[in-house]
Amino acid sequence: MNPAHFSSAAALHSVFKPNNMPGVGTPIGTPIGTPIGTPIGTPIGSPIGTPSGTPVHAPALVTASGLRTQLCNVEHLEQLHDPLESSKRLASYLAVDNHFLPLVAAKYSQQLENASTANKADDTPLVVGVGSGSTVVYCAERLGEIKRTFPEILHDLNFICISTGFQSKNLIIENGLRLGLIDNYDKLDMAFDGADECDENLNCIKGGGACLFQEKLVSLSSDKFVVVADYRKKVKNLGSKWSIPIEVIPNSYKYVENQLAKIEGFQKSQLRQGGQFKAGPVVTDNCNCILDVNFGQIANPAELHSKLIQIVGIVETGLFPNKNCIAAYFGNSNGTVDSIVL
Repeated sequence: MNPAHFSSAAALHSVFKPNNMPGVGTPIGTPIGTPIGTPIGTPIGSPIGTPSGTPVHAPALVTASGLRTQLCNVEHLEQLHDPLESSKRLASYLAVDNHFLPLVAAKYSQQLENASTANKADDTPLVVGVGSGSTVVYCAERLGEIKRTFPEILHDLNFICISTGFQSKNLIIENGLRLGLIDNYDKLDMAFDGADECDENLNCIKGGGACLFQEKLVSLSSDKFVVVADYRKKVKNLGSKWSIPIEVIPNSYKYVENQLAKIEGFQKSQLRQGGQFKAGPVVTDNCNCILDVNFGQIANPAELHSKLIQIVGIVETGLFPNKNCIAAYFGNSNGTVDSIVL
């Protein structure tokens, strides 16, 4: 889809090409004011034991762009077997760099300030949701690289990842990240996830992988939500290509279907089947079923979601009216990345 279709005044649209990223290209290992390896607790600009009355310099400013120079340079990533896969990886890396690295920089700056002023260390962890899908794989990969690169900033006690389902649980573990349970945290700092469709206002349809309840719980528990996907998921109106997945209590699906048929715009619904390796319907991680419901193109996702969720038997819908999604990154088939940032 032509990026010109996204002309919302509230959205900032950009196209990333690997050679136009400002600030990237600094040799890996370049110090950021103070070397990354400086032990936490060492005041910046004044050795331990500075005599009373000697001025202590403020800690050096730690920035996301500075931290990025220590990571694998996105300009020089080895190309994958498929150009689209390479662009999906690039989209994920950019999403993590642009939205997670500022949190890391702020945390490190706070650590340095506490060390220089003898303040009590802040042990509040960074808690990040990691979704599922073929593009989010690369988000988990980049998060793992960041943790390995900055062990003095991020470790298992202060960096926790929350999964949206079985697949993302494995992604978290495989990339050396600590897996946490969402019910242990009042809120998440950020979440990264894919989408089946995403419009110019960052409303989404999700649930193609039958994880929609946990995906919505994680996204709404987060301060900020970022979508990563390929260009095929970018649409003008939701419902252009995908039906709406709806999670239902198993013994209620017939009643739910009857109620759905009464809603304006309803076209058809179908109980999702398990396919070749599962006799009977798909069973979600919450032991429910999925109805895929077609309403055609959806003019008002929030209004339709509100009608659907009132039906007895519906646990959750795959409509994600935008409440906290701040950006979406789409990998293109030619190696570039489109982004929408609200």
